[in-house]
Amino acid sequence: MSRNKAAFNTKISASLTIYMALMLPILLSLVLALFTGARIRAEKMKVEIVTDIAGNAVLGEYNRPLRQQYGLLMVDTAYDKGSPALSNMTERLDYYLSANTDGNTISQIGEFLLNTSNFSELSLADVSVPEYTFAGDNGSAVVQRQIFSYLEAEPLEGLLGSAEEATSGKSDIEGQGAGGEDISFFENVVGVFEKISALFTDNSDQDLGGHTEDEVDLEDARQTQETMSDIAGQDAQTKKFSILDLVIPESETVSDASFDTGSVYTGRSNCLQGTGLSDNFDANVFENFGLFNIYLFEKFGYYKHPKENSHLQYQIEYLIGKKNTDKGNLAAVVWWLFAIRCVIDYVYAFRPDSKPGLVITPITEALCLIPVIGVTLAELVKLFLTAVYAFIEGRNDVAMLMSGGKVPIIKTDDSWKTDLFSGLHGVTGSNSYGPDYKGYLLILMLLHEAIGSVDEETKRMMDIMELDIRKVPGYSNFRIDGCIDCYKVTVTYDGESGHSYEFTRFFGYEEAPR
Repeated sequence: MSRNKAAFNTKISASLTIYMALMLPILLSLVLALFTGARIRAEKMKVEIVTDIAGNAVLGEYNRPLRQQYGLLMVDTAYDKGSPALSNMTERLDYYLSANTDGNTISQIGEFLLNTSNFSELSLADVSVPEYTFAGDNGSAVVQRQIFSYLEAEPLEGLLGSAEEATSGKSDIEGQGAGGEDISFFENVVGVFEKISALFTDNSDQDLGGHTEDEVDLEDARQTQETMSDIAGQDAQTKKFSILDLVIPESETVSDASFDTGSVYTGRSNCLQGTGLSDNFDANVFENFGLFNIYLFEKFGYYKHPKENSHLQYQIEYLIGKKNTDKGNLAAVVWWLFAIRCVIDYVYAFRPDSKPGLVITPITEALCLIPVIGVTLAELVKLFLTAVYAFIEGRNDVAMLMSGGKVPIIKTDDSWKTDLFSGLHGVTGSNSYGPDYKGYLLILMLLHEAIGSVDEETKRMMDIMELDIRKVPGYSNFRIDGCIDCYKVTVTYDGESGHSYEFTRFFGYEEAPR
């Protein structure tokens, strides 16, 4: 009995050994398959992680002064190499990718010392940036998008003061005139502004003796300068800005800062262009005429409120004047203010019941008594005297603004401060209400944006950004068109498993375009 039991146990043990011998290859194959799959999965996961680390590390190297001064997040592709180039950023990507793969020197030393092997090791095979967006792509759409992204991210409570100040004279701009008739500022003034704009554009090169900058003849320019000096007893540069002498006291110092037009964004012909990865932006009316100007008055300086450490003192004036000198831009704004104030003052003075009208009417009535030519002469005298009144009052209005005072948009008897015997220097009277210089500057910006282009205005802002960033040590060659807003990177890795991986990822400071 015991002998049969021992034989039975022997048979069972033998059958189990054969079963295990048959199952072992299958189990090993399954384990190896699972291990290989896990290894490939680990390599793929590492591909994504390493690419994300490198791409975000490059985004983290944004231009600090550009962010601090203007709230824009962009990667300056110049780095410390002097000139901006996409290849410079590609080198930085290569550096971060190589540092985060397991094929670097540090990991190799660790493996040698510990006598270990990394089964998910990757090595970098290739990196490229096939798509990218420079700041100058699609006009100024990229910069505009960043501006509005900044405004969305920043609290607006502190910024709304500019908007409130701008609308403080709304009752003057849109309401009723001195006689009670309805007045719409934009309906009545924009048309006049367009006509004046055309006149100023036609004569924008008058300081070159009637020539454009490309056509100017040096001999003609010299003769023009000598003639002006003989007539006025001063040099051409002083004569050029004589409008400022009428409205700014001699005790006031006007900035004489200037720049080379060929050194800024709008003056260069070799601006860098990207592939248009994410360069579309369409702002609505509120963004263009509301938020845009809030940003403008927060980040840029203007007369008597210069931005600290800025190249130009009158930056917002540059957006209007488009000259390469502070004096030229301030003079352009003064001309605009003077022209607009003269037109508005003329409309008021032409009324018979206005303050000037009460003086002009008796004179014209007396002239009408002259036989034959009396009526015609009276009309001519009325037009002339009204123009003189408007000129004197308009000059005083601008002088009042330049000295920090306020001038209501629509004149009344109380806000009319001059007469025919008022001088053309200094300021006569003051007002307790109405927009100040900043308010009028905002009105000019709105008018320029209404008849012009926010895109063109933004390009001029990019000029100012370049000039200001160049004042920061280490950024003397800064070019905003060399700044990248977003990009796509394509990376190829070789895995320890023998597989090759190609991975493409979008990187930017905003969501990827759909």
